[in-house]
Amino acid sequence: MSGRPFLTKHMLQRYVQRFSGEKKYKHLDKCKKDCSRCKELMLDVEEHLYFKGSKVRKEIFELIDESVELKSYRNFPHFMERIYKKYGYSRRYRVLFHNKKGILFIMILSGSSYKAITCHDNKGSSLLSQLSRKNKKFRKSSDDV
Repeated sequence: MSGRPFLTKHMLQRYVQRFSGEKKYKHLDKCKKDCSRCKELMLDVEEHLYFKGSKVRKEIFELIDESVELKSYRNFPHFMERIYKKYGYSRRYRVLFHNKKGILFIMILSGSSYKAITCHDNKGSSLLSQLSRKNKKFRKSSDDV
């Protein structure tokens, strides 16, 4: 990938929530309410980014550099539906996959560079997550990552 993508605040928050290794953040993925625990955890995420933000960014950039593009996301419109509704159907997207960590990075073209807008693990039930686990041809080409 040429050049570094811009990392949105949402992307940084989701990375800390999903990949920091802290189990307390699992509540944020499971809770569908805006409860007091969610607010407390989001403040904790913000504090984490305030003190360790440069380390988190460096880690994300390294993972993105080691990732490979998963082009077949276009075959799974249900996965991308929320992103399409928020950012538009006619925009240009990239989905990168880091095989060893099992991370999917969702990016959108903004001007002449990409913005990393969110990240997911490939353990979920979404079709894209399933694809990244099952696609043997894709796995062979990314085993060295």
